[in-house]
Amino acid sequence: MDQAITRSESFTVSTSTEQTAVTECNTGERATGGGYSQNGPTVSDVFIADSQPAPGFAPLSWSVRVINRSTEAALTLIVYAVCVPV
Repeated sequence: MDQAITRSESFTVSTSTEQTAVTECNTGERATGGGYSQNGPTVSDVFIADSQPAPGFAPLSWSVRVINRSTEAALTLIVYAVCVPV
């Protein structure tokens, strides 16, 4: 049985910015899920608008749209895609 592989990429989201970040599975893999973690501003300054298969790319990648409302600190966002061989 093939096992799931977690792929991840780190993105910097500047102050007062909305950004969509995408992590792709490798060729021959499909995304079965995903998510994110973040470091930076307090939780009240960060809004995750959505976390879902990337529109137009599903199910090959995972997409997270984040809004950093902080005017003082950038945000480090790590997006994860759980991929399985096909």
